[in-house]
Amino acid sequence: MKLDYIDLVLTIIFAIIVWHEYKAYYAPDYNKYLTFWPRFWAPTIDSLVLWIPTSLLPYLIFQIFDLERKSTFLLYCFVVFIYYFYGIYFHGTYGATIGKMITKVKVVDSITEESITFKQAFIRDSIAILLSIIFVIYVFFADNSGNDIDVNSSFYIFLIPGLWFLAEVITMLTNRRRRALHDYIAGTVVIRSNIED
Repeated sequence: MKLDYIDLVLTIIFAIIVWHEYKAYYAPDYNKYLTFWPRFWAPTIDSLVLWIPTSLLPYLIFQIFDLERKSTFLLYCFVVFIYYFYGIYFHGTYGATIGKMITKVKVVDSITEESITFKQAFIRDSIAILLSIIFVIYVFFADNSGNDIDVNSSFYIFLIPGLWFLAEVITMLTNRRRRALHDYIAGTVVIRSNIED
């Protein structure tokens, strides 16, 4: 495992640009639900926040310890699922991840537009978590079987999350309140938190 410093530098540059663009921005009331671009940029900030536990820490562990295959697999599972833990915690506690806070959007209940519960925060990510679990199980069994990974089945393992993401984007762009599929499932909506008075 090696650290990709180019990705880190690019992420820092984009994060600074995003922060600069949103720090003094206030949205008019009629843009309350127009959240595509803030939601698009928020993961840049979040990936920078999570860089230490998802990149630097695993890198250091690989440098210090000679991990066996099972330990390496568990470490990768940790890296994959830390994003979900982070998102669920911040959405359930604050209604927004750090990236969403900086881009000035928040997740609220779709009916009351009040804070969401941890249950709603979990449900929002449940399909992505399920797809990740399926992927992790597939990789684990394919890796431990000693056989080459079947190209046809691996095609579908990667195709399904891609189709889910595409369906999320299409859904979000085709309704007035910009709700993605995970918002419909969890009963949530993303709104701007910086509406002008």
